[in-house]
Amino acid sequence: MTGCAVVLSLAFVELTYGYFNQLVETHILFVLSKSMVLMAVLVTLVIGLLNGVYAGVVVANVDVKLLVRTHYQYHLSLLVKGVLSFQAGLAILIFIVFIIAQLQLEFVANMDVGYQTKNRLIVKSVPATQLFEKDKTQLISAIADLPGVDSVTATDINITEQVRGGVQLTWPNGQVIEGVAPSVVTSFNVVEALGLHLLAGRGFSEEFQSDWYQKMPDGSEQVALIVTESMVHLAGYKSLQDVIGMTLTNADSNLNATIVGVVADVKVGSAKQEMIPLSFNLARSYIPNGNIVIKVTDAASHTDLKTQIADVLKLRFSILDIEVSALADDYAKNYKNERRIITLSQWLLILSTVLTLISLAVLVSQTVLSQQKDLAIKKVLGAPIMQLVTGLSLSYLKLVSLSLVVSIPLAYWLTDNWLNSFNDRIGQPIWVYAVATLVVAVITWLTVATIAFKAASARPSLTLRYE
Repeated sequence: MTGCAVVLSLAFVELTYGYFNQLVETHILFVLSKSMVLMAVLVTLVIGLLNGVYAGVVVANVDVKLLVRTHYQYHLSLLVKGVLSFQAGLAILIFIVFIIAQLQLEFVANMDVGYQTKNRLIVKSVPATQLFEKDKTQLISAIADLPGVDSVTATDINITEQVRGGVQLTWPNGQVIEGVAPSVVTSFNVVEALGLHLLAGRGFSEEFQSDWYQKMPDGSEQVALIVTESMVHLAGYKSLQDVIGMTLTNADSNLNATIVGVVADVKVGSAKQEMIPLSFNLARSYIPNGNIVIKVTDAASHTDLKTQIADVLKLRFSILDIEVSALADDYAKNYKNERRIITLSQWLLILSTVLTLISLAVLVSQTVLSQQKDLAIKKVLGAPIMQLVTGLSLSYLKLVSLSLVVSIPLAYWLTDNWLNSFNDRIGQPIWVYAVATLVVAVITWLTVATIAFKAASARPSLTLRYE
């Protein structure tokens, strides 16, 4: 039997290792080598011998007189009780982890990050000279003219991934925000293309060409700025409208940045990162490459647009090896490891539940078989069938309930540690623990009750005819 199980497990690995490679993004090869065959033989011998020795010890310790008198009843040993409790506790633990992980990912997928990812495409690794030089905006204009394109802007970063360093700015009241405040380099129409929540002032528009970054003859620099709400409050201002038109300075770079708008806070990256105050400046860039963010209409085909964008960049501007992706997909990549956890939890939950059911069914069948005469006598004496079923079920429900003592605290500790890795997280809902306990209890009762009902429903004369 152990040998058959080992062969089946090897076949299972052969059939599923491709799916496993896809899940963890690796390239593990499964080759049935001599060492693996020897390992399979060794495992078969060890497990088979251990099972045989255990069965022999159990049989050897049975009172022969009880067997001869046909009154022997099967009792669960401490080891069997422990295995069953462990399997039930494992199923409860995995069920809790699976549900809470699902809830957390739904939370981060729907949380307000200050910008929109729906119907947005991003073109990566475009030369910055085509994006942030005032006299070279033909590329942006060419993409904006494509059918299905609503608005276009350029950024120096992929806002779903990271923030580059910015500059330390001094406010008119003398306040300097600690650290270097990140500043995202953009072009016109950033509010519309990224879907920022404008709270005061205006965005960057072609109507205000003077907003574009300029380096003056005296060496000073001027640029327009859009700041986030938290940045305004950290500077000590309560009214967002009051900061419109203010000029922030940086003495080291001789920079004057004029605030033209205020937007709601923006979370760059994933929910694991803290939301920090930042700003958007118009074309003050010192990087070789940037990105193009495109807002498309609801009716537009993303696949067709990706092809058209690649053709425009290649044929008209000789730009090759570019990547066009959906901004929503880039945001989802932040949680690919968490989604792997959910997928693994799902399969482990199925496996642990099936193993628990098999173990429970085998043990209940053995117990019922050894108590069949007692059940028949009680039935003859007038005991209702449901009373007999309930009596058998309660003993196993008590056994499974022992697993809750360990599994629930362990599940809470594991999920709490995992949730603490997120800066934005959900609480641990009590109903998840209640549902997990109820589901395992119902499965246990149904399994025991089904077997016990069949035994209790048998005609007593068939069981007692040889007594």
